[in-house]
Amino acid sequence: MMFNRLKPAAFFLPLLLIHAAGCAVPQPRGDGMYKRVVEPRNNAVYHLYLPVDYVKNNGRHPLYPRMKRWPLVMTFHGMKPYDNARPQEREWEKQADIYGYVVCAPELATSNSFMEYPLTKEHSYVLKDRDNVMAIMDHVFETTMADPGAVLSTSWSCGGYLAHYFPNRFPERFTCIATRLSNFGSKLLVEETVPRYRDRTSVAVFIGDGDLPKCKSESEAAVAWYMSRNFRVVRGKMIDDMGHKRIPQTAAAFFAEQVGVTPLDPVQAATTIAKVRMQEYYPPPELLAKMSPPVQLTPSLAAANRSFIPPSRSNPVITRSSPARQPASYTNTTAGRNYPFDRGPSAKSPVKSQRTSPPATDRFASRPSPAPRETRSNPASNSNPARDRAYGPARPAAVAKRNPPRAVNIRIKGPSVGSSPYYLSYGVDLPPDLTQGADFLWRDNEAWIGDEADGQKILETAGTHKITVVMVTRDNVEYRGLATVQVLDRSASAAGSASR
Repeated sequence: MMFNRLKPAAFFLPLLLIHAAGCAVPQPRGDGMYKRVVEPRNNAVYHLYLPVDYVKNNGRHPLYPRMKRWPLVMTFHGMKPYDNARPQEREWEKQADIYGYVVCAPELATSNSFMEYPLTKEHSYVLKDRDNVMAIMDHVFETTMADPGAVLSTSWSCGGYLAHYFPNRFPERFTCIATRLSNFGSKLLVEETVPRYRDRTSVAVFIGDGDLPKCKSESEAAVAWYMSRNFRVVRGKMIDDMGHKRIPQTAAAFFAEQVGVTPLDPVQAATTIAKVRMQEYYPPPELLAKMSPPVQLTPSLAAANRSFIPPSRSNPVITRSSPARQPASYTNTTAGRNYPFDRGPSAKSPVKSQRTSPPATDRFASRPSPAPRETRSNPASNSNPARDRAYGPARPAAVAKRNPPRAVNIRIKGPSVGSSPYYLSYGVDLPPDLTQGADFLWRDNEAWIGDEADGQKILETAGTHKITVVMVTRDNVEYRGLATVQVLDRSASAAGSASR
């Protein structure tokens, strides 16, 4: 039996040695505080990092009171001896300083050369890690200002098995999943817990085009598994020519976007994410069919199944986070948001929404206060069914004339001109008593990007980006603002510099 368990790991040993450069930690050290901690209940060991601003302010967040606690990154290490908990903590230190994350890297019994590979069952070492990790998380929340409502499950390499496993077994304890060039095992997951976290958990799977074959194929299967179960947000990202390397900045940016974190250092956030070039990955129909959950087809389900067209680049998945995914002509190269409810980036290939009602999380649809409205000179052009479903019909011209909108200054953190990808951090220059309880509609060149007082977006397309906001206060006072950001083509700029 020992030989059977060792054989798969031994088979991949030459490949791991070829990619040994990816096992080193090239990321710079942070300026915060590192601790090796022994959790008292199970005597489980974990490696903890508190970001530099946490240490300087004795746990008080720089953005207090908007941020009272610090998001937690639970990062699961790869196969020992090629990786361990200490390198996992090390690679996250700089990103923790940039975004303001508490980082926890548990020492695992599962991820080592003696484990079953690929992992398909809850062996004794998996159950041991299951108990230890839950005790470790309890201890982190008891002893730090980490936020139980903002927890990322992330991994590198073999740690992906547990990064997917823990949210599946403990759905209420994790907010996001973002695996980086990692393994995935569908046989390790159970179906009965899926309804408990598909509507509340965002998923990103970062795949290396030049990664180890097993990590690449299992990462592709992970995207198909979550998409076929209609999770709220699913991002598959294929990274060009990426070998088996550490890229924590991808998961860091996705986590920040999903939980609404403003980077404490936006310039560094943009610099690190710009080092990774990626595009959307859509699983082929046959892989989606293979990873789909087993169902007992009733006559009505059988009829629906006959008309079902598997998602693909030409027929993208419709997620709960947005009524429609991008048209086939568009490939997103960042970990940024999908395009909005009412339009895609290409006017020649309009997106037809399959929704009959706005998303449950849409504040404009759920709040009783009036939504931001568009005022247009041509009344006939005011009709937009998809936008009206999300935001309500356009405001009548007579009302707009009686209560003209007020001007508001848009606050952009960072330079007004930057290279692609440009990390945009935006907000309004208004006191909290005006913004509290207000409704917002943020757009980039008429494309929806947010509905909060501030937010982040990665701008990949070169050119002029007009950032606009429509804000309606609790007292029904409307504000509008405009700011412009110029994004330069990084490849064109580099080519120009080289020619000179």
